[in-house]
Amino acid sequence: MKFDKKVKALLPEDIKKVLRSSYRKVKFWKIRFISRALNKDRIKADLEKLGLCEGCVVLVHSSLSSIGYVKGGADAVIEVLLEIVGEKGTVAVPTFPFRGLMADYVQTDPVFDVKKTPSKMGIITERFRQSPKSIRSCHPTHPVAAIGKHASFLTKGHENSFYPFDKMSPFWKLIKIKGYVLLLGVDYESMTVLRTFECIVPDFPYPIYLEKPVKLCVFDAKGQKRSVITKVQNPKFSKIRKNNIIGEYLDKYGVSRIGSVGLARARLVFVGDLLDVMNKLMKKGITTY
Repeated sequence: MKFDKKVKALLPEDIKKVLRSSYRKVKFWKIRFISRALNKDRIKADLEKLGLCEGCVVLVHSSLSSIGYVKGGADAVIEVLLEIVGEKGTVAVPTFPFRGLMADYVQTDPVFDVKKTPSKMGIITERFRQSPKSIRSCHPTHPVAAIGKHASFLTKGHENSFYPFDKMSPFWKLIKIKGYVLLLGVDYESMTVLRTFECIVPDFPYPIYLEKPVKLCVFDAKGQKRSVITKVQNPKFSKIRKNNIIGEYLDKYGVSRIGSVGLARARLVFVGDLLDVMNKLMKKGITTY
């Protein structure tokens, strides 16, 4: 189904549409056939082999389609994650209400409802958000949902973050509690915890936030309306951020464990020492920019 670019350019648009549709169907059934045995036991075994265990506090960035065809879909993956960490552990996911640039999103003057606003971070995060057990932080642009022992600790007070990833955020708290980030079918570009370093280091060399903050409307868990003031990421630098630059060093230093979950490449990254590593790299002139 793949063609040379020069050949594609010569094909009529209606033929291109048929070929694209056929390619998607073939890819879907190929994945479904290859991974049709992916049940909860297989997912659990893969995650435990990667290093996820009882008591872990983990923030999960995910792509369900990368795993393959999972019996039970997103709900099955969520159930396995919660089973592994158990009552002493916690699972969290990003539930950001937008994709793309923060600066573009806030210009739409959005209203964030902590109970109703859907997550745009993939089907696993949306199903997780909808769980009755889930607690979601009340930040209008970068909320996190969590289930487990430390869910309240992670999410509480996020609406007071002047920067989305500062010391009031779940991301900073995950670092302080010596938690983990699970990259499930995605790479380091999805690892938002890296932005915490940029928020708390006073001598960070780039103006990654715009000077003027914005005031956004939110409805909290009790349905009460309030305003939240937050700084906005500078789109100029958001466009050139390359988390994989730091990721290469995290792999090199043994901070991450690499494996697979189903058909997906996966990493379990310990973030307890993340800020120290990033500070040492910055002194060598190495940042995400």
